[in-house]
Amino acid sequence: MKRITTSSNGQGAAEYLITLGVVLAIAIAAIGLLGGLPGFGADAKISQSDSYWKGARPFGIVASSQTGSTLTLVLQNNMPERYVISGISVGSLNASAGYAADATGNSNGILGNGAAAQFPTVNSNGKVANAYRFDGSNDIIYMNNVSVDLSAGAKNTVDFWMNYSNGAGIQGFQTPVTLGYVIGVYSNCIGFNTGNGEVLGVSIVPYLNKWTHVTTIFFNGQVNATNNEIYINGVKQSIYPCAGGSSLIRNVSTNLRVGAASQTGPWVYNFNGSIDEVAVYSRALTASEVLAINNSNVYPADGLVGRWGFDENINAIGGMSSGEKRSIVLGMLSCASGSIYEYQVNITYFTENLGGFKEFGAKPLVGKCS
Repeated sequence: MKRITTSSNGQGAAEYLITLGVVLAIAIAAIGLLGGLPGFGADAKISQSDSYWKGARPFGIVASSQTGSTLTLVLQNNMPERYVISGISVGSLNASAGYAADATGNSNGILGNGAAAQFPTVNSNGKVANAYRFDGSNDIIYMNNVSVDLSAGAKNTVDFWMNYSNGAGIQGFQTPVTLGYVIGVYSNCIGFNTGNGEVLGVSIVPYLNKWTHVTTIFFNGQVNATNNEIYINGVKQSIYPCAGGSSLIRNVSTNLRVGAASQTGPWVYNFNGSIDEVAVYSRALTASEVLAINNSNVYPADGLVGRWGFDENINAIGGMSSGEKRSIVLGMLSCASGSIYEYQVNITYFTENLGGFKEFGAKPLVGKCS
């Protein structure tokens, strides 16, 4: 009988291959845990994003590019029926939140405090371009770390345009803006509320269902008609206890809230209407400065610590037939050439017979800035 022998060289080669395989497996696992090889991981994410969004339904994104602050998207209707896009929001991946860009670069607002279902919707008929429409239920925008003056006796200004359009009439207490204490709408009045069930302000009745310019000067200390001021459409008002009792001692905070009364949540007294062109100053604006904003949309630079125009998103794109493509351009935060952008994309749409649908992107839109 012929005896079978094992070559030591063959055994060594087999052991080598086994060892090499183990090393490679460990290396691949480590790369996966670390997020992939530099460049390779980004390219893979872009490829996965492209694959998902080109086939997304009902609307796909067949191309995207960003240069500086300009993001261009090419949308395509991937359904056999005609659909109408009523709005599209594109936001940074901060807890999947959309954002409201601060023109000063100090404090970008977070829509819904990161909850997409609590984003305000875009109103394309804003005072200047787009505005945000708040539903009176749970919509809010958070702006944190606004550099207001917190010293005792200091004054700060919150300036905004408001369209209070609750067709059913004023219902309950509602809050357009909060900065430590609130600007409230209650019992046919608009003005300051310090949590004492009061409104120190003026009647809101003449300003319902129309764009109205509101300038509010907050005082750190005793809130009253001497220390606090309100301008409506550029004109200083004689404010008075319009509803409830007397006001308390209050100070502003660095947390601005638009659309509800809250500093840390949960938010309450949600506003029903549209808000546009919010600006915060760490000082009291003068009467002439307020008038310049009202008449010409001219914002003085001195003391400006936050300015939100609410023009990141697009509304009312219109109807798209099956297979039709539509190119849109949005203004975003600036993106350096070669860097990677990642956005959460939400699209609201309706059919010719049904309405009220929203497409939430299951994957982020990823690309490389040019």
